[in-house]
Amino acid sequence: MASPLRRTVLTAEAIAQYHQAPITIHPDLKEVNVGEFDGLSTVDMPQTFTELLLDWWKGGRERLPGGESFQELQDRAWRVLEPHTCDGGDGDVLVVSHYFTTLSIIFKILDLPLHMLVRFRMDPGSISMVEFGRFGARLSRFNDTSYQVM
Repeated sequence: MASPLRRTVLTAEAIAQYHQAPITIHPDLKEVNVGEFDGLSTVDMPQTFTELLLDWWKGGRERLPGGESFQELQDRAWRVLEPHTCDGGDGDVLVVSHYFTTLSIIFKILDLPLHMLVRFRMDPGSISMVEFGRFGARLSRFNDTSYQVM
């Protein structure tokens, strides 16, 4: 499964070619909607917007102007993944998505509070893995970049 953004689709295609696996595109796997901040870098924002962004990042506000909350992000991403986590699911599922989307899925699976998102870091292109067994879910890999050649 992949977000519809080009970079995630290309990544999913590169992985799928080695596994003869179909790729399903899900719009609900897109990154958090940052509303009025979409397309801006922190360099492009006036100081007040940068402070607003930092306040949001630290959990001081529920959402950025015109954007969505982390809870809304988690709810939409979970609708896509939940059917694959139940008994009788599809076996292994690969998700190619984005920073906050991936973290919100992991937090949902592990029943962690969303205000803790800022205490975790994931590098671009990293691998995280959750296994489901008879004792529940277990995070077996997180932010693994060991496959990347430096």
